[in-house]
Amino acid sequence: MPTDHTTAIFAAELILLLFFGRMLGEVMVRVGQPAIFGQLLAGVLLGPSIFGAFLPDLRQLIFPGTPALKAMIDAISQIGVLLLLSSGYVALTTVLQWRKLTASFVGREAFSGVLAVAWPTLVYVGLIAFVGIYAASVLLIAYFMRRHGKYGW
Repeated sequence: MPTDHTTAIFAAELILLLFFGRMLGEVMVRVGQPAIFGQLLAGVLLGPSIFGAFLPDLRQLIFPGTPALKAMIDAISQIGVLLLLSSGYVALTTVLQWRKLTASFVGREAFSGVLAVAWPTLVYVGLIAFVGIYAASVLLIAYFMRRHGKYGW
């Protein structure tokens, strides 16, 4: 009876992704960028776009393409996207509560602030279908960093 090592391989993949995400996140912080930029970059580098293109055999060894492992990694990535979006919602609601509007439900400035976040987010969701979630995330973060003057290059 063969032993199934799916859970052990999944744990090793998750540890590898977390390690490289943390490492590149720290590098980005040291060069004046947000850590999330490095974490997303680690996902792109370890994915099929870069690692799979240059070292396909090594990537297949580390990330075997079994359906069970793909489903587990996909579930964890969906949870990560959900946490990223919910943290953005918390930040947005905090920003919107700085000034309590009494004259109307929403003022022109607050509405333009919401549109300034909502429009790029809608474009981001559309880009996911064409360029993938990692590339779309990098583009969205780069847009906001450039818009708010928080880039180091």
